[in-house]
Amino acid sequence: MMGVKWGMIIYNCISAAEILLALVCISRVVYLEPGMSGRRNKILFAVAFLVPTLFVQICPGMSKDIFSAFPVCFFAVYMVIVRREKRIRGIFLTVPVLGFLMGIVSVFYAVPYTLTGKYPSEGGWLYAVDALFWIAVLIIYWKRDETVHLLRLDEPYRRLGKWERNFLHAAGVFLFVIGAMLMAVTQTGISGTAARVITGFGSLASVFLEMSVVILIWQGNQKDYYQYMTTIGEHYLQAELRHFRAYQERET
Repeated sequence: MMGVKWGMIIYNCISAAEILLALVCISRVVYLEPGMSGRRNKILFAVAFLVPTLFVQICPGMSKDIFSAFPVCFFAVYMVIVRREKRIRGIFLTVPVLGFLMGIVSVFYAVPYTLTGKYPSEGGWLYAVDALFWIAVLIIYWKRDETVHLLRLDEPYRRLGKWERNFLHAAGVFLFVIGAMLMAVTQTGISGTAARVITGFGSLASVFLEMSVVILIWQGNQKDYYQYMTTIGEHYLQAELRHFRAYQERET
């Protein structure tokens, strides 16, 4: 019995780490936020997150809501730490970033409900999703150089325009609302058929919006890359021209 209890505690800690890691990845890839520098800083932050997460579960009488809020709160702290400017404003990114995550997660619940009228039961299905997540994390870590190059996470030219950032804010908040609705549609008192129709349309809206964001990021990466390479080429040609003129002046 004690072994089962500790097994669930460890599993809950891993699940909380999944949420925090997913939020960090979304902030890096979607919002182009800086990452935490230094291996020591990353280890300290991980320990600072896991120890209270474990403590909350061990202490009797602690509410599950407090435990559920831990990854989100620590993500807000993470944003304050990694940002070089406008640190307090980074806290407000928590809502749209969480919205992007909820938009993805809600689809896994909404599609089975739309097709069968029932949410997938916890257990094997949930463990399979967790396993797929950590397999993806291991693959990305193993191929981290290729991943960084593919997403151009280390390039200095990558910037978000004002309209792009506003679009991402609006999309994230919308996905937050839609995700919350999809995961709680059965508690609203709506009839089964209507709930399934609403869930289906909500799922399509979430998928469409997530794909729009991916396309926006990809096109932005390509545009900034070619602009950056054009600027480098222009500076190179100007330097060659100055060198050629100096050579002509010496010859004459």
